[in-house]
Amino acid sequence: MALGRPPPSKPLAGTDLALNLESAIAGEPETSVTPRWVSLLLYALWGAVLAYLLSFLDRGWLPPEEGTLAQAAERVLWGELPHRDFDGMYSGGLELFHALAFRVFGTRLISLRIAVFLVFLPTIPLIYRMGRTLAGRVATTIGVLLALAWGLPNYTSAMPSWYNLFLAFYCTAALFEFLENGRRRWLFAAGIAVGLSVAVKTVGLYLLAAVFLTLIVHEQRLAADDVSSAADARAVRGRGYAAFILVGLILFVALVLWVFAGPSGPSGYYHFVLPPILLAVYAGSAELDGRARGASGPRARRFLSWMVPLGAGLLLPILGLLLPYVVSGDLAVLWTGWVTTPLTRLDNLVRDPPALATLWTLIPVVLVLVLGGVGGTSWSRRIALGLVVLGLALVWVIGANQLVFRPVWWSMLAFGPLVTVLGLGSLWNGRAAARRPDVGLKRDRVFALAAVAGMVSLVQFPMSAPFYFFYSAPMVAMAALATVSTWSGPRRFGAGALAIFFIMFAGSWIHTGYIYQMADRYAAHPELIPLGLERSGLRVAESEAREFHVLVEKIHERARGDYI
Repeated sequence: MALGRPPPSKPLAGTDLALNLESAIAGEPETSVTPRWVSLLLYALWGAVLAYLLSFLDRGWLPPEEGTLAQAAERVLWGELPHRDFDGMYSGGLELFHALAFRVFGTRLISLRIAVFLVFLPTIPLIYRMGRTLAGRVATTIGVLLALAWGLPNYTSAMPSWYNLFLAFYCTAALFEFLENGRRRWLFAAGIAVGLSVAVKTVGLYLLAAVFLTLIVHEQRLAADDVSSAADARAVRGRGYAAFILVGLILFVALVLWVFAGPSGPSGYYHFVLPPILLAVYAGSAELDGRARGASGPRARRFLSWMVPLGAGLLLPILGLLLPYVVSGDLAVLWTGWVTTPLTRLDNLVRDPPALATLWTLIPVVLVLVLGGVGGTSWSRRIALGLVVLGLALVWVIGANQLVFRPVWWSMLAFGPLVTVLGLGSLWNGRAAARRPDVGLKRDRVFALAAVAGMVSLVQFPMSAPFYFFYSAPMVAMAALATVSTWSGPRRFGAGALAIFFIMFAGSWIHTGYIYQMADRYAAHPELIPLGLERSGLRVAESEAREFHVLVEKIHERARGDYI
């Protein structure tokens, strides 16, 4: 025993819960075969989650959005093309897919929700598999549950941004495989996911930027590994390749400032400008401080060789979407649909996130993270646990009160950029250990999730309506899991307690709330009844059901042709 050091004392009874939670959260990633009973338990959990989600599938609606989606799909069924025959809201691929859903499941609103649910289904095992490469089973399960709680149950309309999110998970899962084994077929798969995302909505380009950033960082790690294993450890720095990467990153930052800084207010800078710029700065830092070394030729050839399968996968769905326009000689209309019209909306639909003053709500979050992360001090973890328990009690009892609901909601909205800051900060602090292959692979994966989460969150621009948060929140939750996985075991306690808090808050008040008033106050979702119209299949408020029955009846009385 070390001289002058007191013998270890038995934990106080009041700390047992904290220590047990801490040890569970600090579990290690999967390194052995999963026991059969664990696999069965995971399948049972997956089934329970799916059953829970299905109960929300037909719940509520916003009639203008449902009508926009459904009419576009129906017009494609009639043989029309978006942008050529009618004003398409999105790239065009979504309308084609929804027309297929009408063909398979019937021309009903619920068919579109079945379609988005089927695309969502594979994401559950995918995000669990990604999480298990980073953390233990308990931590991964908590992270997955947080991602699900912040996702589809909140708003099940088949909006394009849901497809963008789910395709981002597909793309990230393919990136994880490529980062581990280097097989270019996974880049091809990632490219297909990005191409499909762009074909749904042009914001899929944000995902493409995240892939580029990830590949830049991955190539830097491989270059450093090549130098360390080479006979001449003093290998020269490839200034030409470094300049190429740095110029590309500078152009990326300039584009971010041009698109997002101009229309945004101060809160927009925090949500939309800060994360991508930090990602670019981190990617460029290795070229500036000498961590990325090696001759320009080999590095450039390796990076450009990755662009071939990625580009092939990217172009495949986009060319498929363009084909009918090329055949009909109407390719030019896509310039209006993809560029001119979205820029017009940008000038008229800007709505910033909550004001910067609301960032004070992150103080309790940071406090719990700090107190729960002071290694070796059980008193601090008891305080952190006490704060979370107090928060849960307030949420459980009076969570609908505006004084409780709004601060928690604001802290959730502010969480995304904070995760990017914490994730890149953790990677920066641990950069000295990145030479170990296992550590380097994990760091690449953490950066990949941070990059995808940071870029996908830009879907909230320019219209930061409450439900736009949920189109990126599940990816933010997984980036948070990746960030916490880089911390030592004791430091993960506060993060685990916070995750449980936000899961409980979502289940208690967000899932039961009326999403369109969420930015202002909590409003319980109204009692729902079947709409009762042939082409619906949804449950809506009784007043809306009566209104639309009268509306349809009056339309039928006056209709004299194919159009209203």
